[in-house]
Amino acid sequence: MIHPWEKARPISAWYPGGLSGQKDSKISRNLKPILDSEKCTKCNFCWIYCPNGCIERGEKFTIKYDNCRGCGVCAKECPFEAIEMVREA
Repeated sequence: MIHPWEKARPISAWYPGGLSGQKDSKISRNLKPILDSEKCTKCNFCWIYCPNGCIERGEKFTIKYDNCRGCGVCAKECPFEAIEMVREA
């Protein structure tokens, strides 16, 4: 049996066993990542290192805020500084 995580992210370095695709209503974050698509080169670093699987690949990379905890790993790992952490309103 293939874990759903492997189907969605087959080359990811992370494998959080308890992560589901459902929205976690208990998530509280102070900062949220904002992706600048003009700076983004689709290097996949944010997608690989996001511990919650919030980065979606496609023609443009997008961030799913349902499961994002605002940890900032994606912003730290981006070599082109295309992701900025901003204070959540």
